[in-house]
Amino acid sequence: MDSISKTVGLDILKFLQPQVKHIFQVTGTASGLLQALNNGSINLAVTMLYTEMPPNVRMYPLIEEEFLCICPKSWPETELEELCKQRNYIAYTQNTPTGIQTLNWLKWQNFSPTIQFEMDNADEILKLISCGYGWTLTTPLFITTIPAFSNLLKIIRIKKRKERRKIVLLCKNDEFSVFYKNLAFEIRSILETKLEQEFYNQLDLDDNLPS
Repeated sequence: MDSISKTVGLDILKFLQPQVKHIFQVTGTASGLLQALNNGSINLAVTMLYTEMPPNVRMYPLIEEEFLCICPKSWPETELEELCKQRNYIAYTQNTPTGIQTLNWLKWQNFSPTIQFEMDNADEILKLISCGYGWTLTTPLFITTIPAFSNLLKIIRIKKRKERRKIVLLCKNDEFSVFYKNLAFEIRSILETKLEQEFYNQLDLDDNLPS
């Protein structure tokens, strides 16, 4: 998964290095990684849970993230409803699990913002927002790919029922199950530490700044 690789990929590889003889890493969407796992191209995947798992795939929950609304820091809007009426939305493409999830949530909440850009890469979406070209729904893990994000992006709290994204470790149900279980514990710890240090601590700093 692209966002996992960019945020904690190196930490995971460092953990694996002394224990695994050969490491073959690929990135992609949740659907692509699940397909690769099913056809035997990879042994495990860290990805978003978005569909029912095949019976031959074992799943270990890692973290669960709430979607957030982000826009350029300089925009005056403070409510999601204002953004939907006045600003262009930057969407994840509809062929990605994140795109399906976020677009469906907007529809269920009776929001219909104007969509100017549709993209399949979270980095490109965040860059456009940083340059002032729109707003989107995203999660803390995506946001940590931007150093000092709080200087560029404003987080607008969602007061309605929030959509959530579940990150899981998927693997084959084979003779390495004990190793996978230990790996899941380690990756969960890495993810929690990353989010605490580079997202939530940054939010705390912002909250303490004088208005």
